[in-house]
Amino acid sequence: MLKSIHCRSIDLSILAGMIMLLFLPLRSDGRMRSVNENIRIKTQIPAGTISLSAYTIGQEFGGGIIFYIDSTKQHGLIAAKEDITSSYTDAWTGIQFISQFRWSTGQFTLQNDTDYAFRKVYTSTAFGQGASNTDKILAKYPPWIYPNTAAAVARAYRGGGYSDWFLPSKDELHQLDLQKSVVGGLDGDLYWSSSEDGSEHAWYESFPAGHPMSYYKWSYSRVRPVRAF
Repeated sequence: MLKSIHCRSIDLSILAGMIMLLFLPLRSDGRMRSVNENIRIKTQIPAGTISLSAYTIGQEFGGGIIFYIDSTKQHGLIAAKEDITSSYTDAWTGIQFISQFRWSTGQFTLQNDTDYAFRKVYTSTAFGQGASNTDKILAKYPPWIYPNTAAAVARAYRGGGYSDWFLPSKDELHQLDLQKSVVGGLDGDLYWSSSEDGSEHAWYESFPAGHPMSYYKWSYSRVRPVRAF
C-alpha cells in the first residue's frame, strides 16, 4: 500500500529571491551586490541613449508641418504653413506680381545680355537634393541681383525663425503634393520645384493633376518652402 507523500509548500517570492541572488553581479572589490543595488544599476539609463520624440505626418514642428519622415523615424521634411505671398514689380517686364515667381529670370527679353533665363544649372530631381539645388540656383542667379526667383524667396523665408528653408526638389515636391491634405493651405495651383529639365525648362507640380510637369524657366508659379530636420 502506497503511503501519501506530504510536500511542504514553498513561498514563491522567497524562491525568486534565491534565484536572483545567484545572478547578482559582483562589486569591483569582489563582494556581492545587494538586490536593491542591483536594481538601481539595471534601471540607470545613460543620457542620450533613448529619444522620446515621436514624429508624425501632419505634426506642427520646426516652423511648419511635417509631411515626410524617413526610415529612421527621426528625420524628415517640413513644409511651411503658407505659400510665399509677397508682391513685387518684375525687373524685366515692369509688371507687378503677387504670389507668383519665376524659376530663373525674365532677362532673356533683353538682347545682347550674357546671363539670361535659359542656363543649365545642373540640379537633381532626387529626394534629399532640394537644399543643394537651391544653393546652385542662387549661385547662378544671386539673390541680390535676382531677389524674386522661386529659389530666392524660398531661402529668404523665416518661418519659425529658421533660415534653412529651400525650394524642394521634384521628388520632394511630389511627396508634399501627396500629403497636401494634412499640410493644408495649398491652394491647388502650380508650384515650382528646384529641379530643372534641361537648360530651358524646370519641373513644377500640378497639385490639381497630382503629378509633375515641365515648363519654361521664365514662367511663373507659386512657392512653398520646405526644410529638413
